[in-house]
Amino acid sequence: MARMHFTLSAAALLVACPPLLLAQGTPPSSASPAAAAAAPAPAARAVTPGARAAAEELLRLMNVEQVLRSSTESAFDAQVQAQPLMAPFRPTMQKWADKILTWAEFGPRLTQVYAEEFTEPELRQLIAFYQTPIGQKLASRTPLLTKRGAQVGAEVAEAHLPELEEMIKARAAELQQEGAFPVPPSQAPAAQSPKKP
Repeated sequence: MARMHFTLSAAALLVACPPLLLAQGTPPSSASPAAAAAAPAPAARAVTPGARAAAEELLRLMNVEQVLRSSTESAFDAQVQAQPLMAPFRPTMQKWADKILTWAEFGPRLTQVYAEEFTEPELRQLIAFYQTPIGQKLASRTPLLTKRGAQVGAEVAEAHLPELEEMIKARAAELQQEGAFPVPPSQAPAAQSPKKP
């Protein structure tokens, strides 16, 4: 059940992918990645009605409801592939998603998040991009890009799985020496190969 919770959480996070993809085409910031990571998160700004309206318009242009549904369906399929005993429950999982993953359920909250993180002028710039043909293409392809990206991630992780297993065993040995890990390294939890969606 914990793994299912993680899968659903990961799927929900994919809603943020479109702006990240767009950002890849913008000039890099002058700040170094280390400096950016070390910088404190800015306090949430006061949200104006204009910013909230712009955020909602942007999210609808980005097809976030479709993206979230598609991402969640891929996560469900990966869950069933990883745990075949879940297969009889796949329709139940889909029924839950159809009921919960609606704009009415998450739209207002996500709108608030975007309105806090972007100024109204920034939101208007993003809207202008998503209204272009290439912006609409990005929005329509995002579910596919998300699925293919997950496949790439699974393949890369699987290729380096032996390295992870060795690292886990080495860390388990260290913990056992410190008396903080009673299980012998040979019995340490094995890394599981990620299933391709």
